[in-house]
Amino acid sequence: MAAIALVPLSAFADRYVVINGQRLSEAQIESLERQLGGYIRNGVYWFNPYTGAWGYVGNPWPMGYIYRRHSYAGRHRSLSERGRLYYPGEILDH
Repeated sequence: MAAIALVPLSAFADRYVVINGQRLSEAQIESLERQLGGYIRNGVYWFNPYTGAWGYVGNPWPMGYIYRRHSYAGRHRSLSERGRLYYPGEILDH
């Protein structure tokens, strides 16, 4: 017990978030939380930047998907996003 008393209290307050093998600093965690709009629990995660899928290391199934705003990295834009969406009968009217 004496050894625990010598450890500063701030050491117990440190966050432990690892993504794709890289431990995030406090500043990185705070920045990511601001971008995502929520709290990230301590844990070891994997993230696929091409699909936006994320999950827990050791579990290959995605727990969710993150898509970046104003970015189409990792996915194809829909027909409506590309301005190529036709409505029923629109093609036949010409």
